[in-house]
Amino acid sequence: MLTVGQVATLQIALTVGASSQSVVVTAEAPAVESTESTIQSVVEEKVVSELPLNGRNPAALMFTAAGVTDATINPVGTNANSTVAEGGSVLSDESAPTTNGIRPGGTYFSLDGAGNVDPFSVIGGPFPNPDATQEFSVVTGSYGARYVSAPGGAVNIVTKSGTNQIHGSAFEFVRNGFFNAQNYFATVPDTLKRNQFGLAAGGPLLKDKLFAFGSYRQTIIRAQTLINSYVGIVTPTENMQQGQFKSKSTGNIVQLPMSTVATNLMKYIPPPNYAIGGNLATTTLRFPTISTTRNGWRRSITI
Repeated sequence: MLTVGQVATLQIALTVGASSQSVVVTAEAPAVESTESTIQSVVEEKVVSELPLNGRNPAALMFTAAGVTDATINPVGTNANSTVAEGGSVLSDESAPTTNGIRPGGTYFSLDGAGNVDPFSVIGGPFPNPDATQEFSVVTGSYGARYVSAPGGAVNIVTKSGTNQIHGSAFEFVRNGFFNAQNYFATVPDTLKRNQFGLAAGGPLLKDKLFAFGSYRQTIIRAQTLINSYVGIVTPTENMQQGQFKSKSTGNIVQLPMSTVATNLMKYIPPPNYAIGGNLATTTLRFPTISTTRNGWRRSITI
């Protein structure tokens, strides 16, 4: 059985036999690769489908190969224009691996033989979801000239294809704090709500000749963003609760008009603590946020 990017050579020797004889040749590819020096790791379908993946992104399995690391987890100190900076990926399911110390732009990505590189950030394009990924290989060294502009390595992805029978699946993965046991030591509740759902299907267009396969996935995330905000400065020279604010341009105290309703309301709001050294008390505000990610139909036609 061949894997993606593998070159297998079988040495078969046949002898001349009579017409009444049958020759059965059984051979397997040798464990030691003698035809090329490429260093690669293959992530098979069983690994993709059975290993737990946070966010169900098979690209996380690239980092199981020796010499491959995730540059986005340590963006501090990098060039602001570098693709390894936090948020450098245009899409949430793009990948920015660092192979053997080469920056992410040095890793070539291919999807079913075609280039899969985001030309804007020069990183890996969207990775198929686990239900659409057959297998992929991570090439990390001693490869030929077939991988253009790849001083670091290459990632070759192969998607699933249809068969003579119609097969399909539907899925939904839910993360919700309502289903979790309460953490006694947690200071804030788990507000993350994530729903990942979709389907995959494949079948014949022309029996034994033409097949099709496609998948769709959508991710909806609902969470609360925690930010720190000043609740109001009250000092002998500056009193925000009475409409007194310090001008950033002149440094002078500016008195702003306040309505009667606001003035009466401020009587019931206690001033914040003001520690020695100018450290202001802050309050934590929670703002609900919703983000949605869609992976459109990935079509694969096999002849």
